[in-house]
Amino acid sequence: MSDTLTPSVNRRMALRLAAGAAVASSGCSLLQAPEEDAADPSKKPRPNGGSPSTPNAAVGTRRLFTIQVEGSSKWEERVPIIDKWNELSGLVSQQGDLLNTWSATPEDLKPEFTAWLKPATAAALRKVGGVKQVVVHKPGDPVKATIGPLRQQLTEPPADGKRNLIVILGPNSWSNSTRVSDFEATGKIAKHWAQDLKSVEGVSVEAIKAAEWDVINKAAMHIGPNPGQIRISVEGDAVPEKVLRTIQSHPQTERLQWDHAEVIYNCPPCGRG
Repeated sequence: MSDTLTPSVNRRMALRLAAGAAVASSGCSLLQAPEEDAADPSKKPRPNGGSPSTPNAAVGTRRLFTIQVEGSSKWEERVPIIDKWNELSGLVSQQGDLLNTWSATPEDLKPEFTAWLKPATAAALRKVGGVKQVVVHKPGDPVKATIGPLRQQLTEPPADGKRNLIVILGPNSWSNSTRVSDFEATGKIAKHWAQDLKSVEGVSVEAIKAAEWDVINKAAMHIGPNPGQIRISVEGDAVPEKVLRTIQSHPQTERLQWDHAEVIYNCPPCGRG
């Protein structure tokens, strides 16, 4: 692959930008329109989460990266960040890679994107104007869920004396994930972790059941968990070191949050669409 990328943004990509850069509200979910021109229509739909034959199949080919770009954290100055997202999305798609849709609120605007990239693409992006750095994504420690009370009611509460640690995977949880296929399925990751962590007392692991993105994008109504999430039940308020190390080291772990899974509440008939 060349060590430089040639800008190329098509009209459909520009039209989709509005959905990717919209303000995330607490009432309804932002759903991206189906990617009509992103894949060969002759191919059968891929089950959500991909289907590699071995654990961590993406290691050495693609993994999550964080792309930090020049820009302000002020809401009124967000347009250059949107323009840069549009440019980079077109660039990475040329390589078969994927940039997650970008959304922000006035209270939480960051000039950075998350992407599913080959290391060679990441290296080339570092030479693109306006890109400050491209680094291997780090999920960090668990944080408090920011979803509203209405959505919290759609998540399963933990058992008495326990807490649920929710692991959000990328690109499994992204609405544009149907454009790529070389990442490990959510269910497979959960099974691997359950096997690896069976010796840790009081810990259980399960994939959170959710509809596939190609189904959600075509549905007039969907209420329920986002795809691409795993629920890990732990005793007390501390995550055992082995559990945290196992989760954070996976190339698809995007972020961790306590208690509540991310859910879609897209309900046009009830005024929440």
